[in-house]
This record gives sequence, C-alpha cells and structure tokens, in this order.
Amino acid sequence: MKKIALSTLLLFAFVALLAQNNTIRDVVNLELTPVNNHFESEILAIPLTQSGPFLSYFVKSSQQVEGINIRFSQDGETWDNWIPMRPDPHMDFEDDSWISELGFEETGALWFQLSSPVNYNSLNCHFFNPGHTDEVHTSDTNELEISDRSCPCPIPDIQTRAEWCPDGTCHPHPNPSFTYVTHLIIHHSAGTNSSSDWAGVVRAIWDFHVNGNGWSDIGYNWLIDPNGVVYEGRGNDILGAHFCGTNGGTAGTCVMGNFTDIQPTTEAINSLVDLYTWKACDKNLNVLGSGFHNSSGLTLNRVSGHRDGCATACPGDSFYPMLPDIRDQMFIKIVTGCEGLPGPTQLAGTLTAPTEATLTWTDNTEGEFGYFLERKGGGENFFQLYATIGPDTTEFIDDALEEGEVYTYRLQAFSDTDTSAYSNEVVLPDNVAVNNPFINKNTVNIYPNPVTSHLNIYVDNKLKGNLQVEVMDVLSKTTQLRRNFEKQNLKETFSMELETLPPGIYLLNIQQQEHSGLFKIVVE
Repeated sequence: MKKIALSTLLLFAFVALLAQNNTIRDVVNLELTPVNNHFESEILAIPLTQSGPFLSYFVKSSQQVEGINIRFSQDGETWDNWIPMRPDPHMDFEDDSWISELGFEETGALWFQLSSPVNYNSLNCHFFNPGHTDEVHTSDTNELEISDRSCPCPIPDIQTRAEWCPDGTCHPHPNPSFTYVTHLIIHHSAGTNSSSDWAGVVRAIWDFHVNGNGWSDIGYNWLIDPNGVVYEGRGNDILGAHFCGTNGGTAGTCVMGNFTDIQPTTEAINSLVDLYTWKACDKNLNVLGSGFHNSSGLTLNRVSGHRDGCATACPGDSFYPMLPDIRDQMFIKIVTGCEGLPGPTQLAGTLTAPTEATLTWTDNTEGEFGYFLERKGGGENFFQLYATIGPDTTEFIDDALEEGEVYTYRLQAFSDTDTSAYSNEVVLPDNVAVNNPFINKNTVNIYPNPVTSHLNIYVDNKLKGNLQVEVMDVLSKTTQLRRNFEKQNLKETFSMELETLPPGIYLLNIQQQEHSGLFKIVVE
C-alpha cells in the first residue's frame, strides 16, 4: 500500500476545502503508477464537500478500459474495500470512449484512489454533490390529459423537475423531440438501494446523463424510488435516451436501485403498475400483447425490459422475471376500471352484408344496467349515442349502414351510478369494395398493418396499366397522400412511404381503370 505523510494529507485536505466552496461538480485527472502487479493512482483528495447524504461519482476514459476499481477513506490510511467500476449499460461505446456506472459515496470520505491492471493514460473521475433536498410535497398531475379511449385509471402523482431540482440547475432538453409511444420499457438504475434523499439521487442521475454521457437531459421519461414516489424525467411522449439507441416509440421508466440480487419494493412496483397502466390506456396498448418496434426492428412485448432490446442485464436478474406479473396487474386494473365499473373489451366487428355489421365484445361487468353503443361516420364526424343495449349482452347487429360509408364504434357499460371506460374502437368496413371482382381483400394484400412508415401493397389481378393509390382521412375522406404506379405484371408489389402522416386510422383507396377498393390502415 502507498504511504503518505499525515502532514501532507492535512495540507491536501486544506487545499481541497478551499476549492470546495459553492462547487457542486468537479473532475480529477488521474495518473497511474506501477504497484506490484498492477497500477494505482496517488491518494487524492475528493474535491467536493459532502453537504447532503452522499456524493456521486463516475469514471471516464477516451479509450476502452476494464478492471478499474475505486476505494475511499476518511483519513487517507484506513480504506474501504475496492469497488469495481463496471461500464454504463446504457452506452453503446461505438467509439473508443468509456464511462462507468454511476456510484455513490455515503461515508463522508475525504480521499479516494483508483487501481487498474493496465496503465491507462486517459482516466478521470467526476464527482457531483447533489446537496440536501428539503421536504417536497409531490404535485397533483392534472395537466396530463387522458384520451377518450382511456380507462379511468389515473396517472399517479408525480414529483416535477422543479420539485426534485428546486434550484433550477437540472435543465430540461432545450429542443425535445416527441414520439408516439407503442412500447413501455422498464429499467433499473443499477445504483444504490438505499438513500435518505432520493430526489438527490435523481439529480445525480441527471448530472451523470448530461455531464457524463453528454446527453441533453436525463435519459428516462420517469423514475420511481423505493418509497413509490414517481419523478418527472423527460416527461410524457418525449423521446428519451434509454433503449439501446433505438428510443423511438418508447417510454422509459427507471425503478431506482440495483435488482441483480433483490427485487424492488412493493411500493415501487405499485407505482410502476399505476404509471404504466395509465400510459397503456393513454395509447390504447394491449398490455398482454406484443408488436413490432420499428426503431429496433424487433417484435417486443408492449411492456418490456431494457434487456429485450440489447445485451444488458437491466432491469436486473431479480426484477426481470417479475415483468409477466406486472403485465397481469396492469391488465386487471384496466378491465376492472381501476376499482370503477369494469368495461367491455375485445370489441370486434364484421361486415355481414353491404348495409349490415355484427359487433361482438367480451362482457367483464357484473350487475350492469346495459351498454351505451356510440358510432360515428355516415355523415357524423363525432361519436354519437347510437344504441342502448341490455345487460349481459355480447352481440349487436347494426342493419342501418349506408353502403360505401365508413363507421367507427365504441362501447361502454353503465349502471345506476357509474359508467365504465370505453372499449377499443372498431372501424367498419375494412374493405368497402367487397363485391369488386378485381380489387378486394382476396386480390390485394396490404402489409404491415399497423404500419409505421413503409407500406407494401401486393396486387394479384388481371388488370395492367395505371394504378392509383390515395391515403385519405377516415372521417373527412380528404386526400393526405397520392401515388401513381404502373402495373406491368399480373402479380406485383408497390411501396409507399407514410412517415409524414401522424398516427391514426386512414383509408387506402386503390383505383385501377373503373375498378376501386377502399381499405383501412392504421399508422402508428
């Protein structure tokens, strides 16, 4: 072990204390020297005063490194154990740079030292003092609206950025991008499992992501501490930086703690379920289902773990097996209306004749007085109450359609005191031109559907020549996109880019000579 005179340590401590005034972050450049069969830095003074319950730290290098360890001491002579500095799992390290996970020093240490099996010449250690957080009363988050298709499960109270960073130094992204969320991603922070100041931990993670990783804001949309407190990160529907470099279409929530060997607290899981149940309702996601994630090119569960997107242990070996139960809890909350009147689910429709549709659904309610069926289309641009249906019913026939019109249906249960959440929406008919011999669901295949950007249209009929495709708004039937193709073969595939369209339901009008067909597509 290296020895250092007590007088020298005291001098270092005095100089360090002079440099600590009003400083919340500092960087120490490191030089290593050989010691036996490895390399160590000098014994160095921590350049910050610990004014709160901990200091956070991480190690950076302009080259790839491994085997880095750090240790701490209160007096420069008695040392805690060496702590391995593992690489940050959120970084892809496409260049030669390297950054460790975020660490927390909670003992009031004044000194630190690094060791390495190799003499790396580009190491530096970053320290951050988050200070102490005064008592915070979490805000009522009423400003986040829930769409009319959502279940009544409310968004939980969220501690805002102004509350967890009251001095205003944890700036939000200066130019955020928005994303349409199709998948909900679960993380752990892989940091400390105990703290007396979790808002301070959030500030430390913000500093790590911004001043360490070089991002414009904290990477997550939300964070949750072991007490179940939810913290605002980037916020609702804002593109994050948390999912293997393929963040489009995702919301990311970090449950703070390291869950390699232990599971999160019940309070944290309950808040995660509440938060993601609200978000699933907000985006009408099937929490037990899966779907194609365009940014990663993978088919993922709608509620997934970080490790489902790339090679990482996150959200921890003890947490990841809990995800199926979390999905089940979310599903139960949705179908039971979050202790309200359970709503109908799995609404489906079939065109049984040009002017007749049969609707079916799953009845989840006991003791309901009946159902309200709402419809739009056929000249109505907004949902109107169309029929009141009796209790314990799972089917309805609408025999008053106008041929060629498009209709959208939704359903809710009602009792003498309450109404349930709306069911999913169903658009009928999927193919208006059911009787056209050349353009119908047997001769035209549209895929993928739902689609994110690139749509393929496969046509198998005897017609050749010009083929016109129009993408129309489902309600106004105004043209949003138009393409003309030349069909030269009996069987041919045509492609369209739809990335300029906002998410929603559209009609695809395909015209060949005097023949046409109308198809429904969903853009995510």
